[in-house]
Amino acid sequence: MRAGIVAISTEPHGRVIGLRSCAIVYFLSSWFATAAVASPPTTTATDADEKSLQAEVDECRRLTRLGLDDRVYLRRMAPTRLADWRSAAERGSAAALWLMAGCYGATNVIGQDAPLSLSYLRLAANKGYGPAMHVIGLVCDRVENDPERAATWFRAAANQGCTEGLYDLGHFYQDGRGVERDPAKGAALWREAADAGDEQAICALAWAYREGKGLNVDDAEAVRLYHRAASLGQVHAIEELARRYLEGNGVATDEAVACQWVQRAAQGLQLDGMYAIPPGDAPELQVRKLTAAVHASSRNFASVGAWYNAYGSERDFVDARKWFTLAADKGSEWAMDQLGSMHHTGRGGSTDHAAAVKLFRAAADRGHAEAMHHLARMYLHGFGVPADLVEAAKWYRKSAEAGDEFGMAEWAACLFHGKGVARDTEAAVAWYEKSASAGDIRAMRDLASIYHAGEVVPRNDAKAAPLYLRAGQRGHPAAMLPLATMYCNGRGFARDFTWARFWLMRAKGAHVAVPAELEQAMTRKMRTRWQRAAPTVAPAFGALAALVGLIRLGNIRHRLDAEAAARIGSATSPAPAL
Repeated sequence: MRAGIVAISTEPHGRVIGLRSCAIVYFLSSWFATAAVASPPTTTATDADEKSLQAEVDECRRLTRLGLDDRVYLRRMAPTRLADWRSAAERGSAAALWLMAGCYGATNVIGQDAPLSLSYLRLAANKGYGPAMHVIGLVCDRVENDPERAATWFRAAANQGCTEGLYDLGHFYQDGRGVERDPAKGAALWREAADAGDEQAICALAWAYREGKGLNVDDAEAVRLYHRAASLGQVHAIEELARRYLEGNGVATDEAVACQWVQRAAQGLQLDGMYAIPPGDAPELQVRKLTAAVHASSRNFASVGAWYNAYGSERDFVDARKWFTLAADKGSEWAMDQLGSMHHTGRGGSTDHAAAVKLFRAAADRGHAEAMHHLARMYLHGFGVPADLVEAAKWYRKSAEAGDEFGMAEWAACLFHGKGVARDTEAAVAWYEKSASAGDIRAMRDLASIYHAGEVVPRNDAKAAPLYLRAGQRGHPAAMLPLATMYCNGRGFARDFTWARFWLMRAKGAHVAVPAELEQAMTRKMRTRWQRAAPTVAPAFGALAALVGLIRLGNIRHRLDAEAAARIGSATSPAPAL
């Protein structure tokens, strides 16, 4: 009766931490404040009827323990069984009272009626019905914020043979909520429930072995228990196994097996629409979709959107927008930023700069550093808002102060060039240093240029060289020509013509315009001794010396080009020695 109207936790062992969204909340206090108990009816249901009703309750509870939605069962059965349930409830059947409480407590079954749902639940609990006691415990904990009373109800439910009471009481001992914290006792309660066949307790016990919560860490036992729970259809266990088979964590990597588990869970969850998990999806995408379906959180929605955004075709970018929208609506700043970028570029739909600005601002106001520099860029270029250098500089500064390396580099550029803020080269160099240390290649290149030029700070090729090198190795085209000249001239590096040719060829490959005088200067520096000797010997021998020199130079350049090309083609080219 719980899974249809709860929020699923993202805890790895699949604990359900939400509560019914019906208006029981508003009537609970008055219930506990009154001692009046309705008199039981004089007539009773037959044993056969009671067994049938209990089987229906057990099916709802089983779906809940599997992490599925019990409303599916109630919606399917209510049209034909509601009259029987109501009649049996009027005769005093505790199972029927529980079913009626579920029908009126959930939305989209027969219409929510919180007071009536509460009345049915109270009557069932007063009859000592364990499942009803368990639900009351949940209400005490999550609505009344009274964990001590909740623990009492969970214990009472467990004493009536309700394994869900053992399961939640185990969580209380693990967390020290309502009872003195005792992880070992919590694990023992989970084991008792697991031995009785409670699927969610088996999954929780696996988590305890995995994390060492009240038990010695034993990943092999955790995997065995996850398999046991998954074989019973517990979707949290299936999700864990699918991820393990995908990553090779504790089991041999097997994408096919991972997908088989995902498809089994998808059948149980009865997913459709954008939540459907087609077997043809990539294994990683299938697992991400399953996690999003099991834990409907902004983070997991964003994870699916990120897959479509990073790995998809144009059709997939449309899906990426859908998933990012779900995540953004749940408050994910990262998804807001990603969705804003898609609106800005038109990826997966139409271009809407105003919508992009709105999303960037929403994420930036929540402290998302990358969204701050995206918002600054919108102000810088006048996308969706009037161009405003002062506002752009303000958001770049906020991004930098929030730790975004790109924002640091842009804020340093604002300070260095006086864009939207008073020029301050000393502060600019300091921010460039921070950004470069954080890994921003533009900052590495700009800072290297500052040290190499020696205009606002003393020239320092020893500092410029490694910065140019890091930027060049990470593919920044503007760092490649300076590297070629520094290797050729022996500035900041030991002179090395092979590396000079290497960076020259890299620059050409990146479509950087290479000045002819640079190649000529490099050729002059590589002159052979025969060419240098030619002007000093007799004319008859001078021409011969020059010819030999040209041949030798051609051979040298051919060798250098071959070595440079080999280095370019190697994915593991050694870094030049400084």
